[in-house]
Amino acid sequence: MTDAVLLNLYKSTGELTHLGELFARYKALVYGVCLKYLKNRDDAKDATMQVFEKLIQSLRQHEVENFKSWLYVTTRNYCLMQLRAKRVNSLKNFRPSLWKTSCCCIRNTSQRWKLT
Repeated sequence: MTDAVLLNLYKSTGELTHLGELFARYKALVYGVCLKYLKNRDDAKDATMQVFEKLIQSLRQHEVENFKSWLYVTTRNYCLMQLRAKRVNSLKNFRPSLWKTSCCCIRNTSQRWKLT
């Protein structure tokens, strides 16, 4: 069966077996995209499962013409959101007082910059 047929069957019946077949077809693609962005195998495995869990709801809300392309973009966006969330959390833990103790002075001495 084609992706379009499986999508239509899933939308009309709600049976996860149709979505499971799409998962079997594209899990390597999703895992590869997750690994590319997240750079950690365990995080990529978790993200792969979370993307497919997200699809259960998303596919009912969106009209998808090219499933593979749509899945790639959805996966990429999911990974980027994960990276953004990690960055925000790391910035919350940032303390400006650390800069005061660890920065060094720079001065220009005879046209060359030197660290002091």
